[in-house]
Amino acid sequence: MISTETRAVLSSVARIVFHGQRGSLAEHLERHAESNSVTRRVPPIKSRMPVAMPPASPRELEFFNGVGGFAAEGREYVITLETEQSTPAPWINVIANPQFGFQVSAADVYSVAPHVGRGGWTWYTGAAGWLYRAGLESILGCRQHGDRLLLDPCIPKSWPRFEISFKYRSARYEIIVENPDAVSHGITRTLLDGLEVPAPTRIELLDDGATHLVHVTLG
Repeated sequence: MISTETRAVLSSVARIVFHGQRGSLAEHLERHAESNSVTRRVPPIKSRMPVAMPPASPRELEFFNGVGGFAAEGREYVITLETEQSTPAPWINVIANPQFGFQVSAADVYSVAPHVGRGGWTWYTGAAGWLYRAGLESILGCRQHGDRLLLDPCIPKSWPRFEISFKYRSARYEIIVENPDAVSHGITRTLLDGLEVPAPTRIELLDDGATHLVHVTLG
């Protein structure tokens, strides 16, 4: 089903390799439990949530395909979109044979009715949770740190505005972000209940049961 080169790459990064011709998964585990071999402990991999950054020029990206390309010497993949351009549809790959198989999926959220906003299989794996955090914290720039709300949006220049309804204990914060100068990043002013906040990227949260209005201007 796959080339010898692709199989070699998959085997080189896998933590464990199962061979379908050697029996079922249960039989693999039984043999492992009965063996006297020493298992090498593999250090845990530290996961890192994707971070939104100001748009890069396609000329700065390697292997640019019209939507994205590699940056930071191949350690990162950067997607750049023009106005009204969208990313490709969510994908899923199935790697299988008659005895054994698994799925490789992106963290997707449905955009087609009647399931708009719902997550796919990735809700069960936790990947969709990372996608949600990446969107809320890295793109929309709304991140809670203790009793503070940190604001640092990094959005497409074509977005004129967006809104967030944020709940903190008994209080609710209705956040409106305006982008009059069509920029991707940078806050010029933040108002909390009509009063200007000294540090525009930080709001002190209150557990007072009230609804507060936050107005953020980019520029």
